[in-house]
Amino acid sequence: MRLKVTMKEPVGGYWDGGKKSEFYFEIEPFPFAEGFTKIGSWAANHFFHVKTGKTEKLTLSYAKKHLWARYHKLVQLSIEYVED
Repeated sequence: MRLKVTMKEPVGGYWDGGKKSEFYFEIEPFPFAEGFTKIGSWAANHFFHVKTGKTEKLTLSYAKKHLWARYHKLVQLSIEYVED
């Protein structure tokens, strides 16, 4: 399971291929401090840590809250869960 972030307007960044409007955020397999999990998107070049939930979906819900709180005032976006 992962998060799909879709922005209304495409944005430029440190990647090849022009502007993008879709990014996928996943739970990273790298170990971190106990009780916290690393979430990231290689395409967006953005990584952060959230509290580890009892389930994968709960952990991703913390990531969704983080992304929404940080970016919803800057750009119009939608965030949804995607099953792999």
